[in-house]
Amino acid sequence: MNFNEIKTIISEACKKYGVEEYEVSYSIGENISAETLKDEISAFSSGESATVYFRCIVDGHMGYASTSFFDNDEIDDLVIRASDNAKAIENDDVVVIFKGSESYGKTTAPEPERVDAVELKNKALELQKKTYAYNDAVVDGTQSLAMSFRDEVYLYNSHGLELSNRVGMTGCYVVAVVNKDGESRDNFEFAESIDGEKFDELPKKAVDGALDKI
Repeated sequence: MNFNEIKTIISEACKKYGVEEYEVSYSIGENISAETLKDEISAFSSGESATVYFRCIVDGHMGYASTSFFDNDEIDDLVIRASDNAKAIENDDVVVIFKGSESYGKTTAPEPERVDAVELKNKALELQKKTYAYNDAVVDGTQSLAMSFRDEVYLYNSHGLELSNRVGMTGCYVVAVVNKDGESRDNFEFAESIDGEKFDELPKKAVDGALDKI
């Protein structure tokens, strides 16, 4: 179910139940990561999550409801639950649904990239191999991880305000463990990339940082 479908169900439910002022937002996220220990993948995770949030003003009070289940009846029921919640409130706090600003700036951030599981696993293994190869002082306990996440948020309200935003990041890190002259130290380094110069330099930075502590 996409946000346009959710908006339609919410709008029709609000008309049906007499709710005139409301706001609905939809948040969806994806994340994936691959972690290594020694020379193999030790952990892998991948997941998606999505939630609809609804709030409305009934008799001067604000009511809330949310769900992570997406079918017509459940979305319709959000309006009922939020309305009942508003009716149960007894304080006289002033509540509003923001009508929006006259204008909004445009982001210059690049579109978040999507990275598949195979690429992330390969990048984590490559990073781990380069870290061990960089210096003989690197010992077991050294870890490398590659990850990517992407989040999207959509908002719509009864005043006609409609906004959306998308953020994401792909990156990696190394925790280098070294042993020199019987003394062990570790060091963490992170890069917001799984390609290029930052990626290539990460093993050196992690290992040199650990050696500098000895």
